[in-house]
Amino acid sequence: MEPAVLYLGMGCDSTRLIIKHLETPRQKRKFKIEAVVSSQVGDESVLIKEQMEKCLYPILAEEGIRTVQIARKSSSLKDGYVVLDDTTNPTECYIRPTPKKIFHRLSDEMLWSGIIPQRAHKKRLCSSKFKKEILSEFHEKNFSWCVKLIGFNASER
Repeated sequence: MEPAVLYLGMGCDSTRLIIKHLETPRQKRKFKIEAVVSSQVGDESVLIKEQMEKCLYPILAEEGIRTVQIARKSSSLKDGYVVLDDTTNPTECYIRPTPKKIFHRLSDEMLWSGIIPQRAHKKRLCSSKFKKEILSEFHEKNFSWCVKLIGFNASER
């Protein structure tokens, strides 16, 4: 099996991708999932938090899959990302900054810049700096030897 990291969008489609992979018998799997990584924008819904904590995290913990949550460290991309959690026993989905888990939120960026969410051609342009760029940096520093599997909303193709 080829080593891979699954980048989780935390929606139904990327969650289903993980579950489908784990339901596949080991001998038929193409990839060995080294980690599941999500990039928090800081404005995820409570429903997403509950979905992760009650449905997906217990499965990942049972399988012993390394689960990493990262977020943008500051308003400058040069500052990179902060690791909110890195464990094989995930229990909490960090959807908001806390005094112990400080990170820069997408909504803070939009308010500071005076912009509204940008959507064009079914693409979420404003979240690129909060997901794509820091996930790419994280991958290069930690998993450059692995294939990237990226979960995203099927309607955004």
